[in-house]
Order: sequence, then C-alpha cells, then structure tokens
Amino acid sequence: MPGYRSIAPEAPQAAPDPAAPCALLTAAGSVGTGGAAAVGVIDAAPVLAAGFSAGPLDLTAVGRPGGTSLSLRRVDIAPGQSTGWHYHPGPMVVIVGSGTLTLTSAEGTVERPTGSAFVEAAGPGHVHNGHNTGSETVSLFTLSFMPPGVPMSFPVPAPDWALG
Repeated sequence: MPGYRSIAPEAPQAAPDPAAPCALLTAAGSVGTGGAAAVGVIDAAPVLAAGFSAGPLDLTAVGRPGGTSLSLRRVDIAPGQSTGWHYHPGPMVVIVGSGTLTLTSAEGTVERPTGSAFVEAAGPGHVHNGHNTGSETVSLFTLSFMPPGVPMSFPVPAPDWALG
C-alpha cells in the first residue's frame, strides 16, 4: 500500500490512566506523551471513546497557509463545574465519554449524553459554555483542527443573550 509504513515500538507502552487529566493519542491510537508508536496497527489500539451522531457531522477542512494543528485531548468537567464562556479558533469534533454535558450556545441549550458526538464550530460567532449539572464527572474527548500556534480556546464574557 503506497504511503503505508509500520514502525514498531522499542518497548511496550503502558495502558492509559483514566484518571489522567489529559491523554494524548499518537498516530497509532496508543496513548502516551511521546516516544515510538506502532503506526498502522490501529485495530489493535484501545478505543478511548466512541460516539454516535444522529445526523451528519458538519466538518469542513479548510486549507490554511500555515497548515493545521491537530490535537486529541481529554477534558474532564467535575460535577457542578463548567468550561466558562469561550469559542475555538478552529472546529472541534467532540465525543462525550462519560456523564452528560449541558451545552449552551446562541442556538439554545442541549444535553449531550455519554456516547454522543458533535462538532463545535469555529469562531467568535460560536460562543458556548459547557456545564456538568450531573453527579458524575463529564469526560470529553476532543479532536481539534486549529491554526498552528493558536490557543485551543478564547475565554469571553457571558453574552447578553445568556444573561437574561
């Protein structure tokens, strides 16, 4: 297969720590903070999160002159806490790994239960806040498509429509 190569790790990697605040996914799907990964052995890699979208996920890849930085993160929100009002400079695919996220945006408030998947649109016109109103930690797995060197999110004051 053209362009396909396999690189075996020098030593086995440890299983992911589910209590870790952020887990990074390497090219093979194995969790670690660096080092070699078995590229091309995706079926053998653990599934960290799986989700389902009832409709299409609208994600448009836009070529950027400086390229696109891809990051996979785990974000945990404790019961009673929120992300704070913010927006992202690039789109993000989100899978809810556990708990129920209550997401508020200009379009309204929706609940995203465990196993749901959705896209957070990019730009200051897509301000939102995620709340954990439940009794268990909400774990989100996010795949972001950001301009290089730009923060993952920008905090903003609560919009006027959210204050009333």
